[in-house]
Amino acid sequence: MRFYFTKMQGLGNDYVYLDCLDERMQQARRLSAGRKEELAVRMSRRHTGIGADGLIFILPSERADCRMEMYNADGSRGAMCGNGIRCVARYLVDKGIVKKNELSVETDSGIREVLVRRDEKGKGETWRIRVDMGGMENRGERRLSLNGRKIPVQLVSAGNPHCVIFTEDIRHFPLEAIAGQIQRMPAFAGGINVEIAAVEMVAATGEKHIDMRVFERGSGETMACGTGACAVCAAAVWQGYCRYDEDVEVRQPGGSLVTAYLADGRMMMEGPAEFVYEGVWDDIPG
Repeated sequence: MRFYFTKMQGLGNDYVYLDCLDERMQQARRLSAGRKEELAVRMSRRHTGIGADGLIFILPSERADCRMEMYNADGSRGAMCGNGIRCVARYLVDKGIVKKNELSVETDSGIREVLVRRDEKGKGETWRIRVDMGGMENRGERRLSLNGRKIPVQLVSAGNPHCVIFTEDIRHFPLEAIAGQIQRMPAFAGGINVEIAAVEMVAATGEKHIDMRVFERGSGETMACGTGACAVCAAAVWQGYCRYDEDVEVRQPGGSLVTAYLADGRMMMEGPAEFVYEGVWDDIPG
């Protein structure tokens, strides 16, 4: 079977996209869940595949401009992807599939409204995509036994589950080891993303930013995570580090997102989405 693919990235969080709205991709629409999982694993391999944090299908929707179906690099299904949805929105607008800048994308976590802005001033063009991520669910604070000590964590659902740990030093924090312990706990048997974060404030202006690293379920440590940035922003508000209706820059290894947790409970997220390349995948089992 032949698949026409596009590779895109948001802050280095890269995915392979299959446009199943394309007439050439009708067979891809009808793939079974198991076949999609297997395809995600093979395409995502860094050395023998295309190389990505996962695979995203762009599908028809009866409720929105398209439906987004996301799989992690290990083949597991993801309910939502913040960097992924920005790339889907840019793809639809850039390719002329949707001829408007405000569009809706159906996800496993519900329909998300997206605003796509293109700035062609200066050198080249810049794309900024703002997503209404909907509500954040506070799943409580806990103290987990990790590395022989009790560590406080904030549990958040941003359409998918997150465990946020605030610390003063994210650079030297043993993220992979701690995340591995958390993800093996029976309470998180369904998988959970783990973020470590440090809140910084510029004394002269009072402006705040959050430095963050993330270990994603199904993919390991990644350059960035959109829903993770939203979860960290919400956790920072709940714990008194930040305020409602305040723009907060969340800095990750791949770059920055701007988040704002609104007083009405909605989370806004804004950031870039970039094309990497397009190609053809001749799927030969084995």
